[in-house]
Amino acid sequence: MRYLPLVVLFFCSFIYASDKEDILLLDGNWSCPVDNDFDGVKLKGNSSDKYNSKDMTYTSESDINFAIGEGSPFAKIKIIDSGKWEYKNSSFKYVMSSIEIELIFDQLGIITDDVLSQMKEGMLTDQQSFMTKSLNKSTWVTFDPQTEETSECKKV
Repeated sequence: MRYLPLVVLFFCSFIYASDKEDILLLDGNWSCPVDNDFDGVKLKGNSSDKYNSKDMTYTSESDINFAIGEGSPFAKIKIIDSGKWEYKNSSFKYVMSSIEIELIFDQLGIITDDVLSQMKEGMLTDQQSFMTKSLNKSTWVTFDPQTEETSECKKV
């Protein structure tokens, strides 16, 4: 029983060391897929993300196509955002501080300025977090507990 505090201390230092190692692995540029489905509208694209482990900031640039089912894209947007990120116990959380959304094309005319404004507002207030399933110098596999989806990013 007298060894319990030492075991707890050892376990805590292991988690801290693991987090520190993961943070260093996350530093740099990553290419991540965007693949979501909202009521039959598919959002697909790619995100180029840069994480800085020194000041725990990030920048991201995404191109996202909108399509109904498996059809051809009817709209496309470009999103550029930045902010801060945290990593603790394999949980990654980012807090967006700025965002720009540019409409590239919209064949149906449904992505109005109001819709873009609502997107920005929603994204700025959303503090998304997800879990790291695995991470090495070239691949980062994450799990989103809200959607129960896994995603795989590649270091570039």
